[in-house]
Formats: sequence, structure tokens, C-alpha cells
Amino acid sequence: MRTSSYSEQHPPAAHGLQIGGRPVPYETGELPEDFPHRLCRLRERSGLTWTDFAEAVGADPKQVLRWRHGAHPCGGSLHSLLRVAAHIPGGVQLIMGDDFELTGRED
Repeated sequence: MRTSSYSEQHPPAAHGLQIGGRPVPYETGELPEDFPHRLCRLRERSGLTWTDFAEAVGADPKQVLRWRHGAHPCGGSLHSLLRVAAHIPGGVQLIMGDDFELTGRED
């Protein structure tokens, strides 16, 4: 008997999550399947060592190692990672996917 995944049991709202008027390509709390590879590419693009990258994100290097092996950051760690990625040209798209575009807020 096949069990359904959380996303199958709890589909996203019909209106979808949007940031800056653009749909977010992943459900809340979900990162691309190849996140560990994307993380490695982001770190390479930053020019930092893994230790310096962890420090920039504000995470313990052991936690970043866990991300490299398949764990996903969440909460404040994910927020910090995205803030660091925003300072690296193309970094947010690299982590979140090519379809994701971070736009400035219009008032």
C-alpha cells in the first residue's frame, strides 16, 4: 500500500504563495531536490571556504555539512542562507531554482 506524501495530502492553496507578485515555485518549507548540489555551487560562487561560508550564514559548520549531505535548513537558518545568497550574483536563483526571481518591493 502506497502512502501519500505531505504535499499530496496538503496541496498548496489555489491562489499560491507569492513574493513580490510572483508565484513561489515550491511549497512553503520545500527546497529543490538537488539542494545539496545547489548549496555547493553557491559556496563556490561566493569564493568562501566552507568554514567562512558557515560563518557568513551564521550556522555551525557541522550543520552546513548536514545540509551538504541532504538535510534542509529551516527557519532562521534558511532566512540567513537566503540573505547571504542575495549578496551573491544569481545566488537566490541558484538556491531556489531558475524560475524564482527575487524582486524589490513596490510601495
